[in-house]
Amino acid sequence: MGRQGGGFSKDFEAFALLLMREMSIRRATEVLGMTDTPLWRLLQCHVAASLKEADFSNVPCVGVDTMAIRKSYRYISFFADLVERPVLFAVAGKDPYVWPDFLEDSPIIMIMGKWCTGW
Repeated sequence: MGRQGGGFSKDFEAFALLLMREMSIRRATEVLGMTDTPLWRLLQCHVAASLKEADFSNVPCVGVDTMAIRKSYRYISFFADLVERPVLFAVAGKDPYVWPDFLEDSPIIMIMGKWCTGW
């Protein structure tokens, strides 16, 4: 079996995660012949587990970019390592309000947190 209480085998979870990495959730549901709710739960579970194991202590420089969702007034902000380029964290919202969420949920250097809160 895959994750506890998930109801999927490890092989199915691996395949579903691969599909979700390569295409939209909507398209993955069509390929798998299922609704999106179990896929979102699977993805959220794996993202939460990965964040717990993440170590951002060697990240020298963090950048943030914000984009609108579907031409509306809803925004999402992405925090990324500007040297290695992976996305470290994503949160709904924009402007200075997203920094506390990032600093709360990420084990990043607190010197940056003090700098950001004074900004």
